[in-house]
Amino acid sequence: MTTVKQARWQAAQLAESQYWDGMNITELLRICTEKPDFLSILSQEQLQYLFDDKEILEIGVGPLGISLASFYPEKHKIKKLVKLEPLARTLITESSLIQQIWARPFIDWISSLSEEGNYIQKSGEQMEYEEEFDTVIIYNVLDHVKDPLLILRNAYKSIRSGGQILVGVDCRSILGQIKFEYILRRIAKDEILVKAHPHTFLHHQVVQLLEEAGFDHVQTIGIPSLIHIFMGSSFRPAFIAEKRR
Repeated sequence: MTTVKQARWQAAQLAESQYWDGMNITELLRICTEKPDFLSILSQEQLQYLFDDKEILEIGVGPLGISLASFYPEKHKIKKLVKLEPLARTLITESSLIQQIWARPFIDWISSLSEEGNYIQKSGEQMEYEEEFDTVIIYNVLDHVKDPLLILRNAYKSIRSGGQILVGVDCRSILGQIKFEYILRRIAKDEILVKAHPHTFLHHQVVQLLEEAGFDHVQTIGIPSLIHIFMGSSFRPAFIAEKRR
């Protein structure tokens, strides 16, 4: 897995900006339901080790600043939350969605989530933390970035010894990746689905990236059947790994 050229990453960022600028209530609801669904595949013990009394860095929260950590049921136990995002912060209360009066309680709730933690406009490739966090979260990010391996290496540097990383990323089946890389990238190159995804992954490639970045004891949770891995739709497993040294 290699970095993409600057122009390709800028095109991906433009597609991301267009996606967030065109946000509607339906899509926002989907975002807010998939995050707790993702956390639900982890055990209570895993969740406690990742979140309770931890200083957490989350990379790539989107310009609304909606963190995966905000959907941890006992988030009041989080010691500190720092949120990184390359796009400038957007206040949902200043968006056109606020004009939908019926949705204002929901929008107010989203606004309260965006206020949780400290939002910093910076890409994961640019961060320079050194052993400042207990947990790093990278959720629905690695397939959108310029250099996935560099981000994971920077994440490794930012974690204290004994800390963990939690990664959630869409993984393709073998046939699904072939279709995306060799067909969709040609016939649908101007669609946001293609523009916003410079990378695609098989699940074992994510494990390899984590190990190459220095992480140990990589666990994968939420892997489907072998038939699905070969020819099914994309899936989003959880990867948990440790920094042992």
